[in-house]
Amino acid sequence: MLAFALVLSGPPLHAADINDLVYEIRGDAVTIIGCDTAASGDLVIPSEIEEKPVTTISFEAFMNCGSLTGVVIPEGISAISKGTFAHCRSLRFVVIPESVTSIWEGAFAYCTALVDIDLPDNLRNLERDVFLSCTNLPSMRIPARVKYLSTGVFAHCHNLTNVILPERMTRIGNNAFYECLALPEINIPINVESLGLESFMHCESLTSVRIPESVTGLGNGCFAFCRNLGSVMFEGEAPDLGLGVFFGLPAGATVTHAAGAAGFHGNNFGGLAAVEGEVPDLNPSMARVKVTVNPDRDGSETTWEVTDESGRIHGSGGPYFDFSFNPEVFRFLVPYNQILRITVHDAQGDGMGHLTGPHLGTWSFSHGATVLASGGGHFGFEQTGAVIIPGPTGLAIISVTGEGTSGELTSFNITFASNQGWTYAVDRSRDLGTWEALSTTITGEEGATIFADNDPILDGKGVFYRVREVSD
Repeated sequence: MLAFALVLSGPPLHAADINDLVYEIRGDAVTIIGCDTAASGDLVIPSEIEEKPVTTISFEAFMNCGSLTGVVIPEGISAISKGTFAHCRSLRFVVIPESVTSIWEGAFAYCTALVDIDLPDNLRNLERDVFLSCTNLPSMRIPARVKYLSTGVFAHCHNLTNVILPERMTRIGNNAFYECLALPEINIPINVESLGLESFMHCESLTSVRIPESVTGLGNGCFAFCRNLGSVMFEGEAPDLGLGVFFGLPAGATVTHAAGAAGFHGNNFGGLAAVEGEVPDLNPSMARVKVTVNPDRDGSETTWEVTDESGRIHGSGGPYFDFSFNPEVFRFLVPYNQILRITVHDAQGDGMGHLTGPHLGTWSFSHGATVLASGGGHFGFEQTGAVIIPGPTGLAIISVTGEGTSGELTSFNITFASNQGWTYAVDRSRDLGTWEALSTTITGEEGATIFADNDPILDGKGVFYRVREVSD
């Protein structure tokens, strides 16, 4: 008996270089429109070809280049187009320059080997399905200027374990984290207003989630089939619920909300047991504030910032859209017990009152239900206000001192103001976002208590401590 084997093969692989690129010269600039799919290894896209700058990479230019392992994109490229690197199944790293402000639909979809990619700080637009089915992507930091997380951007990223979202983000889109099976936690920013349908469906490693007070709606199936999600905490009023938001959660899963929070009725919410209880403040050493701006007709002229005594900017906003008379709200954190200065600018010098129109713009700076400063109308080029927010004295850290011999620190002693017999917790953080509990059973002494961190972090990168009241 004879046996036959049919072997199908493509062109032989070769190390990637400039000769693999297909490009066009359009005027005084170069556009990359394709690449030899047999190219392999790492590719550095040149910043110039034929002495002309490379400014554009066309959509799907590198699609199905299945043997590329790395790509360095040159400075000067402003956007990564639709499907540019889709289905590059061997691509492990990509270097993106700061000139890139937009990454379009499916740019890295199905790059199943991708593990190393940092988004540039200047990025503003991160469109749908950008990292769809990047099944080995481990982590991602979303830059501060990205306000919307688009549909399916991390869907089916099965090994995604850490995502840092910016404070300024206002919306998490449909299916954004669908089937991120390994994601153990998510810090939803304090300005997010809505979570899209199925946005966290099948995030089976989530065990708890906090919903900020800014959220007004949860889409259909938002947390459905999160099989280990046992605790959902709401910081504010009850949002509008779509269908099946909590379908498929484990038996015993609960919703916790503050006593008297509007919209929670009885002992059930969205099919889960609902209980009144304390929702601990994640940043008790900082005050949560908001700036509300009602622009005049020339909103594009208006900007603002809030600074502390050192000049550090804690929040900023604008410019806004012209002829948009809807209020714009931005929430952020500021330090207690410091002079905080809000400065509102107008680029044309007519304040927030257009010279030929009746509409006067306004602004306010609030802490909780208290308006600390406000203004607007005709103020020229600049209007300022200064406030101090008194801190909770029971949580004040008095000092942090190192202990050790021969110049080698072995512990940090954290001294904090306390009350006799109260129970406190001390947490540690590298980024003021994710906190590690060092102890939750510290018994307070009258006046002050000392806690020793006997396993300090001494790598020179800095660490933050905070104190929380556990009970009185």
